[in-house]
Amino acid sequence: MTEQSAKQTQNQYAVPFAIMVFLFFLVGFLTVVNQQFQAPLKEVFDLSNTQSTLLTFTFFAAYPIMGIPAGKLVEKLGYKGTLLVSLVIVTISFALFYTAAEFTSFTIFLIGSFVLGAGMTVLQTVVNPYIIACGPEETASFRMNLGGGMNSLGTVLGPLFVSQVVFGGTGDIQVSDVKIPYLVLIATVIILTLILKTVNLPHIPGTTKEEGSEGSATQYPHLILGVVGIFCYVGAEVAVGANINLFLEQDFGYAKSVAASFASLYWLGLMIGRLSAAGLLKNIGAKGQLTGAATGALALIVGTVILSYYPDLSFNLDLEIGLLGISIHQAISVSCITLILMGLFHSVMWPCIFTLAVKDLGPHTSQGSGLLMLGVAGGAVIPFVQGILADVLGDWQLTWGLVIACELFILFYALKGSQVILPKKK
Repeated sequence: MTEQSAKQTQNQYAVPFAIMVFLFFLVGFLTVVNQQFQAPLKEVFDLSNTQSTLLTFTFFAAYPIMGIPAGKLVEKLGYKGTLLVSLVIVTISFALFYTAAEFTSFTIFLIGSFVLGAGMTVLQTVVNPYIIACGPEETASFRMNLGGGMNSLGTVLGPLFVSQVVFGGTGDIQVSDVKIPYLVLIATVIILTLILKTVNLPHIPGTTKEEGSEGSATQYPHLILGVVGIFCYVGAEVAVGANINLFLEQDFGYAKSVAASFASLYWLGLMIGRLSAAGLLKNIGAKGQLTGAATGALALIVGTVILSYYPDLSFNLDLEIGLLGISIHQAISVSCITLILMGLFHSVMWPCIFTLAVKDLGPHTSQGSGLLMLGVAGGAVIPFVQGILADVLGDWQLTWGLVIACELFILFYALKGSQVILPKKK
């Protein structure tokens, strides 16, 4: 590619790239907003740990159901048409949340959570391969990390939105409090949809399967193992992000506001890690980044389990970040710190696994992207099973063994499973 043609390509994808980065923010924000309703709804509806984690379960259960159809939507409607469909689905989910508040129904909240997960599945099937293709292959992980940084900004603001905007920062939680915020979200997504209709999103050649082309994405072992890798990563990330509140409240007796502050710190670590990686690690390949991240996360979660048996090993923490609604002024167990530090190492896992998994898929890229969405079901399974184990065991300490198993597989994928083995031509 000549310098002039490279510059033309860069200019062509400048606006689409900016849109994808914003959509990464939206995905992170809405995913965590949904998770952060667990603790308030548990109190309102008097739920068990298992029942409260159903909100996260139904959200991520949509991914394996919608993953393959989402890939087919891209092939049929193109990237722009599929994006518009995803935003319509998201708007419907918001309307369901409003209805759930109107009728004080946990069942409708669960239905709304599933529909929101379906919209996120379709949305991510587009934004992930599109942002990779918006430039040279050698800087693909950089673009994914930048998008991931905005995704993490959304996850940091999500808990703040729920605690300070939706429920007003008070201890008096009313389910009707969600009505006005969700009306605002409905209006916001409708405006975004109308804007997207006017924007030109160029088709990316060589990333969708043309009629009559041979083969399938399932022929690539590194993609299939990548689906498992995404399952383990999302399961581990969500288990920490969604259940840390319940863990700290039940096992350590921390107040809800303190537990929520730790959740925000975890997501803040993800944001810092992704934005730092976009600048500092851009010369390190996806495989190297993933190996280091998996090793660090594994060491931290093992440390969390061990240290949780020594609650007296603590220190006084005085931390106030008003902008993020973070307020901690008390003795804190060291195991809490090792747990939230996992955010730094989880930060680069999604872009690295995704980049490695779709490498050399060619015309099967959109299909492969849809298949990778199946792995997001880990966010439904791992936290839910962890909640069941917490109810059975009476505490959360040993339940983190699920996360240890996830980190071990991710390390395997980084070292061995991501190796590209091209299918033999007939």
